[in-house]
Amino acid sequence: MNIIDTIRKICEKENGFFDLFKFESLNEFKTLTNDQRSVNLMAKLFHGSARSYLIELIKHAYDYKKYIDIIISSLVKDGLTIVEANQAITVFLTAFGFPEYRTNNNNPIKEFVSYQSNDFKTIYKGETINGKEYGLGIRYSYFENNPCGTDECVWIDGRMFGYNYATEIELQAYEVRKIGFVIDDYFYGKTKYFYDDGDVEYLDSKPFDIK
Repeated sequence: MNIIDTIRKICEKENGFFDLFKFESLNEFKTLTNDQRSVNLMAKLFHGSARSYLIELIKHAYDYKKYIDIIISSLVKDGLTIVEANQAITVFLTAFGFPEYRTNNNNPIKEFVSYQSNDFKTIYKGETINGKEYGLGIRYSYFENNPCGTDECVWIDGRMFGYNYATEIELQAYEVRKIGFVIDDYFYGKTKYFYDDGDVEYLDSKPFDIK
């Protein structure tokens, strides 16, 4: 299993994303992949001096680019080459669907109704594994057959993880756009809101308390 699939596999479990930051998870990395070099890169990223900056990147995903260089610098201080440091952060940004790092993982592309209850339904279009949303995809939401929102994200076993570009449409006219980091379908850290009148707001979502 490649390293991106390995990271996503760990996230399938309850609290799996948070397990990535536990030192014990390295044993699971080693079990799931034969790519020892990539395991070593992830060990530096999640457990070295870059860790605190990676946490800040997650908390402020809408502004992720400002953290990349300092993460790379920290990884180099921990003994990685520039090439290795770039590879380490690229793996994370790709696994969780950050812009400019979004790549399909050769999973089947399908479109289907993923949820329906009374007058509300969602339609998913994107990568799948075993009939579930898995990989890059977009979910379109409808109320009484009128569009009421979208989520563009990475999906793992039917749930959203990573950089999410979302919209909410109210009264079929007023649209709010949101950018933030989603874990198990919930926004964490701060979320950036864009309103139709041009206003921008940064609101606290669920706290990401990992130290």
